[in-house]
Amino acid sequence: MNKRKKVASMINPFDLKTTLLAKHAQHVVLIHFPIALFISAVAFDLTAQWTKLRDLTDAAYYNLLVAAISTFPVFATGIVAWQFQLEGQKLKGILLLHLALAFISSAMIWLVWWLHFRARRRAEALSTRKTKLEKANRTMTTKKVWIVGLATTVMIAMLLLAGTPSVTANDQPSAASVDVKIDNFSFGPQTLTVSVGTTVVWTNRDDIPHTVVSTDGVFKSKVRDTDEKFSYTFTKAGTYPYFCSVHPKMTGKVEVQ
Repeated sequence: MNKRKKVASMINPFDLKTTLLAKHAQHVVLIHFPIALFISAVAFDLTAQWTKLRDLTDAAYYNLLVAAISTFPVFATGIVAWQFQLEGQKLKGILLLHLALAFISSAMIWLVWWLHFRARRRAEALSTRKTKLEKANRTMTTKKVWIVGLATTVMIAMLLLAGTPSVTANDQPSAASVDVKIDNFSFGPQTLTVSVGTTVVWTNRDDIPHTVVSTDGVFKSKVRDTDEKFSYTFTKAGTYPYFCSVHPKMTGKVEVQ
């Protein structure tokens, strides 16, 4: 009779509603949840190593994360079942073995998740560093291109300028030349008569610098120091007065016929 009552009181394992709602059955259901997630994570991880797919690696990581978090409700429901179902009795035998295995499994789940977490952080750091290096390399390459382009442009401009015939007063060809000396704050001769095409050469024999500047702006020398020269070829007839811009009282005149 007792045996029949015992059999009648057994829960049908195929009746999910009765099984899940039975007293303290929630702990039995939850304890398998992190284990299943851990096994799924291992399967995802091995497949990701073989296929090199990042999505599978992410799936393995998040399965491990949820498995690690779910160990907390497993322990909570286990403590509740121990206090109310077993009335807090001292655990021994198979129950004590279950408790030890639960601690070991939880520690292993958390350790594996932590290793995956560190690997992800390291990979993200390497990816960020690689991105920064690539950006710096692109910036450096752009700067080099600009520098090379600018240098090439400057060199071409210098070559063009070097190949262009100079039309300055000093380099103009002349049929004849006449000298004018700058000495004792005066031009000598002060008035000079030359023919068209003559080159006049001014030489500073003074101890201080002077200039030769046309009053009409036809020619203008830089500051000439002692023994330095300035020349200009007169190609048109006319009268060309000039002076020293450093000492304006110094004047002279060239008459071209």
